[in-house]
Amino acid sequence: MGKEDIRALSRAMKLPTADKPSMACLASRFPYGSMITRKALRALDDAEEALRRLGFSQVRVRCHGEVARVEIPQQEMDRMVSPDIRRRAAAALRKAGFSYASLDLDGYRTGSMNALIRRSRLVRRSCVAAGRQRKG
Repeated sequence: MGKEDIRALSRAMKLPTADKPSMACLASRFPYGSMITRKALRALDDAEEALRRLGFSQVRVRCHGEVARVEIPQQEMDRMVSPDIRRRAAAALRKAGFSYASLDLDGYRTGSMNALIRRSRLVRRSCVAAGRQRKG
């Protein structure tokens, strides 16, 4: 049974969760190898909830230490940078425990933390290739 089957059954049963966006585990918001604490998970949950209350349909707050990297759909970017919403979002992220906030210009996408893995593999491969070239 897949996600669409579950959504169809939820609609048939008139459940309010039928069209609710899927939610990945909060641990997926941290870079691989990070120490994850309850406090950090709570900060992420609080930050995402605050942004949802501001009306954003799909939100991911990625934790990079003191920096919260916010991902929202491309079509909602203009709204995020409006002065009132930007001020309220920044205040909510500070209240959640982040010192800095950044808006990811690529927008919301699943698996964005995996880019760090792909990049590190590419760097390793190019370093190995460069080492071979120097030896040859």
